[in-house]
Amino acid sequence: MTQAEMDTQIKEIEKQMVEYVKGGRGGVPDLPFCDMVLFIGMKYLYIAFKNGMATKEEISTEKKRLIASYKIALVDDELYKAHARLRNRISAQLCELERCGCEHCKKLIRIFDGRD
Repeated sequence: MTQAEMDTQIKEIEKQMVEYVKGGRGGVPDLPFCDMVLFIGMKYLYIAFKNGMATKEEISTEKKRLIASYKIALVDDELYKAHARLRNRISAQLCELERCGCEHCKKLIRIFDGRD
């Protein structure tokens, strides 16, 4: 996901959160985990500001920290998914090597399994 796509996503989540709060709806919409955490954090900050529980500067600082953490979590999630796809491809190839049965394939399988 590009920086611009992340920024657009953040704005959409913030817009959705404001609509939820102003509409008097409780709870959280059905969102992916990272988006849900951002939604809840922004909702807390919004309510805290509207009720005078924090200054504008405090809210701004916390919002920046929240968004920075969200962006890191998105990158982590993308890396995890890419690694999972790679593991699945390697696993499929190891199955093919196992069917071959030659000594070179057996050695490679033992290396991947950690036995050699």
